Amino acid sequence: MSHALLRRSVFAVLALFVAFAVGSAAPAASIPVRSNNELVLTPPSFVAVVQAQEAVDGFPQDEAGISAYFRAPFSITIASVRPAFRTVEYEDSNYIIGSVAVPDYPESEDVHVYVHRDGWFLAYYLAGDSSGKIIDWRLYHNTGHTALSTKLESALSVVALPVGVTPSGISFYDFRYPNANRLIMIADWTDDTDTFQVNLPSDFGYFERSWSFGTSQHTAKLKLNGQQLVEACCGWQTRQGTLTALQLPPAQSHTFEVIDHYYSGTAAFGGLVLIYRVP
Repeated sequence: MSHALLRRSVFAVLALFVAFAVGSAAPAASIPVRSNNELVLTPPSFVAVVQAQEAVDGFPQDEAGISAYFRAPFSITIASVRPAFRTVEYEDSNYIIGSVAVPDYPESEDVHVYVHRDGWFLAYYLAGDSSGKIIDWRLYHNTGHTALSTKLESALSVVALPVGVTPSGISFYDFRYPNANRLIMIADWTDDTDTFQVNLPSDFGYFERSWSFGTSQHTAKLKLNGQQLVEACCGWQTRQGTLTALQLPPAQSHTFEVIDHYYSGTAAFGGLVLIYRVP
């Protein structure tokens, strides 16, 4: 049974070949997740100020990796968002920074969040985390495999709720790779065995290739070109890691295989996150 879902930029739809299949079955058509499928990486406006003045109210730019952010249409009081944080690293009247729990995930999946009184909300994982960590497999599963979103967006919603803000116009940026201008997430799920194939365009510049994996109950695996990337067992788990250019070179067809071991009501999830630059 094929259960493929693809979130990608409009440009990448034309250039990044992705096919989904089960065994020898014909490839199934991919389904856009949102009406706006383009994920353009763009820095928040205060990054230019950071570069000029070396600091903006303590935002740890050197520690941040992949991020999502928006700006509320009004200023806020820092005390109003304080209850949304699991832990607080620093707080004053200008900003707060700490970790926020993502619904249905353990503390290891907490997202770092920075909120400024001027209305900036920015969620990020650390520079040492792979970008595959952002995929929210629990939400994807709980919505009937129709909503492919990120834990960063979930954390922003959690922090914005106390001040009555609904995050809108969310943008993405990777502080590790200022020259990257695109992010793509490819996702697949199965209650059996399913595959998807990827062929990366050779004229793109790739900064990070990362895999993402989840299992809802029992033993499941994710493989790339026949080589096992991960195996997990016994209860909800998510894993992620990076791939080298040798493992996923451009201009070649690569097969990802998602395997669930046939337990009733279970599912396995596999995906790929690319950080890259479109010329």
